[in-house]
Amino acid sequence: ENSSNPPFFYCINLVRKKDDALVRRGAVVKAMAVCSQYNFIEMFRPLLIIALDQFYRSNDENVLKELYDTINAADFSTLPRPNAWERKLMRRGVVGKPFGGKALEHMPQKWQHTLFFTLGKQNVQTQVRLDSSPDETLLPNVKGLFLVFGAGAMRIYNAVLTGRKVLFVGYNHSAGEVGALVLAACAMVAPPFEGIVRRTFPYANLGDLSFLDTPGYIAGVTNPV
Repeated sequence: ENSSNPPFFYCINLVRKKDDALVRRGAVVKAMAVCSQYNFIEMFRPLLIIALDQFYRSNDENVLKELYDTINAADFSTLPRPNAWERKLMRRGVVGKPFGGKALEHMPQKWQHTLFFTLGKQNVQTQVRLDSSPDETLLPNVKGLFLVFGAGAMRIYNAVLTGRKVLFVGYNHSAGEVGALVLAACAMVAPPFEGIVRRTFPYANLGDLSFLDTPGYIAGVTNPV
């Protein structure tokens, strides 16, 4: 929404492991990811599940091409894009009340938009939350953050709010668990604050430490080094 900011991409990845005693380390691990400028990237998860299952069975790179073509052929022209003020009104439960000389009809049942995809022979229906801000992605779970840190969650809140560096170290925890905490920390202040997601790094590793150059980064790692 702010043209002065460079393009920002949201990514979702899916990792699957299948045990196989005949291969090195006893398992075959495959992963797929989708990146988009849409913050509601969660809607692509069902497609990733289908595509990764197909790829395990066939090991055919055409599965990747079909996934790419399916996503890029989708018609997003019917997707409502409420502006920042409309999203705020939706969150406050404004229903058909006059505002600025016109009636806004942000009824709760209209806060979801359905999109349809066809991947292979499967039809996929996904829901998009219309009241989510650009800083909200992948269904952050703030409650989960408080369950893990208890009262210490308020220290995290203050650190994020004041732009201090925050690093979640999840030794012996999955990257998904650590990444969820990073996104939850972001969700504690955004909305109403904007641009927080641009300094979040749900999963960082020794192969790319560029996040260290970002002021006030909020990052997650699984390697204690």
